[in-house]
Amino acid sequence: MEPAILYVDDERPNLDLFRRSFDEDFRILTAATGPAAIDLFETGEEIGVLVSDQRMSPMTGIELLTRTEARWPTVTRVLLTAYSDRDLLLQAIQRGKVHDYVLKPWRIEDLALRLRAGMDTFKRHQTQARAVIERDLLRDEIRSREPSDIVGLDGGLAPMATILDRVAPTESTVMIRGESGTGKELVARELHRRSRRADHPFVRVNCAAFSEGVLESELFGHEAGAFTGAKQARLGRFEQAHKGTLFLDEIGDVSPAVQVRLLRVLQERELERVGGNRTVRVDIRVIAATHRDLEGMVRAGQFRQDLFFRLNVVPIEIPPLRARPGDLASLAAFFLDLFCRQLGKRLTLSPEALASLGRYDWPGNVRELRNAVERAAVLADGSPVLEPEDFAFDMRLAAPSAVASGPAAAAAGSVFEEIALAEVERIKDALRRAGGSKSRAARILGIPRTTLNDRLRRLDIT
Repeated sequence: MEPAILYVDDERPNLDLFRRSFDEDFRILTAATGPAAIDLFETGEEIGVLVSDQRMSPMTGIELLTRTEARWPTVTRVLLTAYSDRDLLLQAIQRGKVHDYVLKPWRIEDLALRLRAGMDTFKRHQTQARAVIERDLLRDEIRSREPSDIVGLDGGLAPMATILDRVAPTESTVMIRGESGTGKELVARELHRRSRRADHPFVRVNCAAFSEGVLESELFGHEAGAFTGAKQARLGRFEQAHKGTLFLDEIGDVSPAVQVRLLRVLQERELERVGGNRTVRVDIRVIAATHRDLEGMVRAGQFRQDLFFRLNVVPIEIPPLRARPGDLASLAAFFLDLFCRQLGKRLTLSPEALASLGRYDWPGNVRELRNAVERAAVLADGSPVLEPEDFAFDMRLAAPSAVASGPAAAAAGSVFEEIALAEVERIKDALRRAGGSKSRAARILGIPRTTLNDRLRRLDIT
């Protein structure tokens, strides 16, 4: 089917005249208002030329052409205007919002020439757009063969790598599950890097870092005057991620009120800013992540079931580091090389150091290992080889039974046990001072409550 010409005019006789004049040579669509014209575009109708009268209500012709230029840039835009609109017309042409104009009253022969030229321009732009798509497909194929920043895709993460390969080129919403420190953001960035949106923004928002009211403004933006201090309008993360990927980290920490608004955006791909009533459409891919038991939260009424289903289209589970011990040596070597280049040092890990790291269960996962290697590299005092004692200070979270075993580990085990026992006493003391309140004890210790809960469980403190 040939692309259509859409004529917009708020006077019915003009619409009828236009259709009678050109429907033998072109496929003609008409609309009586600017919003009605935009609705036709929204249906997916292929429109090659947009012809609009200037003086209309509630949206003028230039306003309509400006709106469509932002969303459908390949459409040829023609304005019908009186000579008295000359200044407005010149401004619109200079800003690139109008391709051509015809003075009223128009002659059929003259306007027909403009319409044919406009359709030729549209088809040329479409050909160029198809070339861009083919180029992007080739680029995606090349990218899919590039090495990943994720260590372990051919090891303990091989099952996850298979899912990554299949879902990355699609538009499907992805839910990444895993303990804190497993690398959920890294996986989200890898999905974006391999997607067709890779040339557009990757926008991350940590949903646990903001209160409910602030999170609404962060996600959906706000209009000027929406609340005290809102002196000017601000784009939210959804609009910032237009054409790209929005990564909603710690989605399990979102309040019920924000969950409702998120559901609408995921369903309709449209939103209203805080304090506004204008609908804004967004073209995004959503990736969410959490370390929480969302299914349990759904059963407890803490997380909307319909939102869960919207987000959990393709679940990806990242195993904890203790479940893939074969990757530890590669990860440690990767981080050591990274920090050696930053520090200008040459360091290696002794076999004993690697064995010592392997006996620890890494409750903080890859993030904790990275931090341990960084500290060891920074504090290395001249010896080119890192030994177990260079990492002993980082073993304070391990339960005595989980740290060392066997005669070969006896010496190191005694050190780790002593550190772990000291940590048990420190936590118990904080709990006593806090009267049993975990929140106050966490503040005394200077750690998040979630970290305290993890240590209580791992050190078997009741």
